[in-house]
Amino acid sequence: LQQELKAVAYEALPQIHFLNAQNSSRPCPQTAFCLYFAGLMLPPMIPVLIYYDKAGALDVSKKLVQLARQKNGDFRDLIQKFSDLPQQTTVPVLKKSDPQLPAFLHTAFRLKEGQVSDPIDSPMGYLLFKRIPLEYANASHILISYQGAVGSKQKRTKDEAMERARQVLKDALAKKDFAELAKTYSDGPTAPNGGQLGKFARGMMVPSFEDEVFRTKPGDVSSTIVETPFGYHIIKREE
Repeated sequence: LQQELKAVAYEALPQIHFLNAQNSSRPCPQTAFCLYFAGLMLPPMIPVLIYYDKAGALDVSKKLVQLARQKNGDFRDLIQKFSDLPQQTTVPVLKKSDPQLPAFLHTAFRLKEGQVSDPIDSPMGYLLFKRIPLEYANASHILISYQGAVGSKQKRTKDEAMERARQVLKDALAKKDFAELAKTYSDGPTAPNGGQLGKFARGMMVPSFEDEVFRTKPGDVSSTIVETPFGYHIIKREE
């Protein structure tokens, strides 16, 4: 199915409508997708089906650039349909002054807000970037972890953690003091500070977590329990 979806890119010959782009300040947030090709040295923890040689991956990448640059082109939809790394939809915020920033990522700083890059050859395969507006949020959270979650020291099962998270969320939605709930119940390192994460930019957190933060109105507690590799999160957006 994935191979059939990718074949769509070969058949699409869209008229390109370059997006109107505005200058924006640093740092630089991006959405991105990746196409692997034969010959890459990929980490063994990444399960990959290779569909292309390098020339084939470049050809598909160019077709995807055309699709992404169409008027009303949905870059995130293209990520889900065509990327070989769909779980990584957002690149962490890039800072040009970072001495450890890989050379292939410097291309991102030449993009204006809303623009899509040409295919970028990288150690991970061909990358396409779209520069997005820099958004900030301030949030607190309560983490309920379970045995087997990343960094967890808890013995509770996943089902037990979900039940505990539901009860804590019920209390939070009932307007009980969120900071005190975090100090009492959170398994995260921010618990002593009332779960306060401080101000962060979109692209700095796990995608499912930050998406819920930005969907939540400032001052509200999200009614959704968010699961990440670290466990279950109850989220309050501060601003």
